[in-house]
Amino acid sequence: MKFSVLCNGSSGGRLGLISMFSRNPELCFETPLVCLATKTGSLPYLTNEVLEKVVSSSAILQIDLPSVFDMAESVLEFGQGLSKFVGLQRMFTYISINDSATVLPPGYNQASGISLWKRSGRLVLGVKEHIKTIEALKPDIFEILADTDTYSPNGIADKRASKAVDRSLNYLEKSIELINASEVLKDSPFFVHIAGGYNKKQREKSITAARESNCSGYVLSGISPSGPPLEGFDFSTTKDVITETIEALKTPCKVNVFPGPLSPYEVLDLVEAGIDVFDTSLPFVATERGCAFIFCNRIATSKHSQSRDTICPPEGTPSLMLKDRSIKDNTSRGYEIDLNLQEFRDDVQPISSKCECYTCRKYSRAYINHLLTVKELLGPILLMMHNLHHYMKFFESIRHCLKEDCLSDLKTAVMNTI
Repeated sequence: MKFSVLCNGSSGGRLGLISMFSRNPELCFETPLVCLATKTGSLPYLTNEVLEKVVSSSAILQIDLPSVFDMAESVLEFGQGLSKFVGLQRMFTYISINDSATVLPPGYNQASGISLWKRSGRLVLGVKEHIKTIEALKPDIFEILADTDTYSPNGIADKRASKAVDRSLNYLEKSIELINASEVLKDSPFFVHIAGGYNKKQREKSITAARESNCSGYVLSGISPSGPPLEGFDFSTTKDVITETIEALKTPCKVNVFPGPLSPYEVLDLVEAGIDVFDTSLPFVATERGCAFIFCNRIATSKHSQSRDTICPPEGTPSLMLKDRSIKDNTSRGYEIDLNLQEFRDDVQPISSKCECYTCRKYSRAYINHLLTVKELLGPILLMMHNLHHYMKFFESIRHCLKEDCLSDLKTAVMNTI
């Protein structure tokens, strides 16, 4: 896998290109990129046939290891790789060590391995078993094991940060030895976690080891909560840590990854900071609570004025404006509307009159409100179709704005519609 920077924005951010995958060397992905966050290799609520209608081109599936760990033996026997096993052979697969949409219980990692939280319970996964599992699954990209349990609202002790880095470096060293000896994985791209939390000395130690490895990218982890609480996290507290880390990782030039359900304005802040790869856990989390995205996800520009109209909340949308950028409760997310509310019972408008997704073309807010009220499965299916479409278009606009050096205009438009 190869990553190259095409251009840098004047206000921050970079447009890049991921290419040279061994399975299809001609296929390229522009960054900032959003991976499709899956559950056991399938998009939540969407069949593969429906997904084809929402995402018509090739994409990267982010598959968390706990959800497919028990499938490894079957995939190995199948013999044609994980992407074909899940029926999405045109997609590329990226196996992460954790589910970015799930809160991870703290305090369970060990020197012998990390805790893998499967449906059946906790499993301590060591390096040898991890590499053996990756060999069976044959993903296009995978993450090296790491102790990322270094975030606490009250901070962590220096000893805990030191232990996390020492464990992660031990995992990395052993993993590289096994990868180099593996006929299946020796040419496979892998990502390394930057460990150490807020401890500058320990993070520098982790960064040095990561840069010296033959990895294809870096995952920034352990500096924020996992799962849904990340959506309400105040990133101003971590801005210096993120900036310093990305600056230290500039050479050699590799992909920077930040997983988790991030709000639109936090995505833009992280893009400006230099993050290249995100995931679609936010559309899933929003769908789970019965909410639909309404934030501005496209702006008109000189080159794309016909295909990129500004999408803003239609008239009649209840005021959900944030007083500040810190989410205080479930009713203060200004980038979405809660279709569980009774005020939408008679609202015959689509979620967004300018959205081109199947849900907005065919159904009203009132109908989705009814489906959610009676707990009909079609409700979250329609919401997921809209939210995923809306979020994917958002990232298309980010890339277009980086090309035309107007990312700040998109940021202003997003902030003005929430």
